[in-house]
Amino acid sequence: MRVYASRRLATVVIGTFAFIATIAASPPSLAPGNAHLTPNSLKAALASGSSRDKIVSLTYSAKGTSTDEFTPPPSDGQPVGETNIDLTGLTSSQAETGASVLKPDKAQQCTAGTIPPQIFKAKGKLTSGGYLVVEGACFGNSGSVEISGFPNGDLKVTNEAWTPTAITVQLPTVSGVPDLIMHVQVKRTLTSKVFNAKFIAAIGDPVDLPVTDMTNNECAGLGVCIAQAPHPAVGIHVDSSKTSGADIWTLKIPDHWHLYAVKLVHITSPHASSSTINGTGSSKTIKISWAEIAKTVQVPVTTTQTSNSGSSWDSIFEDVVSGGAAVAANTGSTTSTTTTLQPFTVYTEMYRLEATVRGPAGMKPS
Repeated sequence: MRVYASRRLATVVIGTFAFIATIAASPPSLAPGNAHLTPNSLKAALASGSSRDKIVSLTYSAKGTSTDEFTPPPSDGQPVGETNIDLTGLTSSQAETGASVLKPDKAQQCTAGTIPPQIFKAKGKLTSGGYLVVEGACFGNSGSVEISGFPNGDLKVTNEAWTPTAITVQLPTVSGVPDLIMHVQVKRTLTSKVFNAKFIAAIGDPVDLPVTDMTNNECAGLGVCIAQAPHPAVGIHVDSSKTSGADIWTLKIPDHWHLYAVKLVHITSPHASSSTINGTGSSKTIKISWAEIAKTVQVPVTTTQTSNSGSSWDSIFEDVVSGGAAVAANTGSTTSTTTTLQPFTVYTEMYRLEATVRGPAGMKPS
């Protein structure tokens, strides 16, 4: 009669989620009756494509405690909301023309529309639903303000007030376009010269930064740091003894967008990570400092007792994570098995990094 320890497909519960992994590899060399995790067993699981994907997915979907570790100051991003503008950039010839049309002898021509409208300045809040006030001369009592330069065609503004020297119009609701330069003209029988002005896009709600804009630059210790669609950045560290380190991530902020917040979701408890951000602009450097936490897991161990009157093949120990296929081919044998849970201590730190950005309303970061 021989007794062999064999560990079949097992589930190791760490924190609030489960590792489920089997790896095809050479089984460890163990004496009959022994059953324990090898130091690199989980590292081997993290190196395996299918097992790693399972672990990353479980880490991402696991319930954790999230905290806003960093909210950048407003000056760290693009201007938000409405901005006053002033169009006073008249050339000397335009200024001379503007001055001449104010003379009494030009009043009749201005009224008749035989002199083009003259814009002296325009100010207001050039944004979605904002108002624009245009000041000048020869506007008459009616006409139109033309605003062009948008990718989806000219804006159709609403005339709120119109006098020979001042016009007030309201811009419509605009979404799906970034900040851009628009062109302002007053049109009657004749049309004024073009004035350029910056349109400030309305800011939309915070949205998740695409995983394609999250990159790991350095992953410390045993484990894996990966940004894998459709999940954001995930860091998983595990060892047979307590270790610590720092992971470095880079967030690329798309054009016309700014970083709104970075959130660190802790999977292991108590919290063992913190995040810091260095740098500004289109790329952010995120440093995650971590320290592993001891976890006691229950490992199912199956003891197989085989008796036979003839030849037998030995059962081969199959590790809970890294072991290979057990083989047992006994002829004329009688086998009984007993499975018990044995405690085992591992050291882990798991987190996911989430970033949100804000940009023009109606747009998505690409």
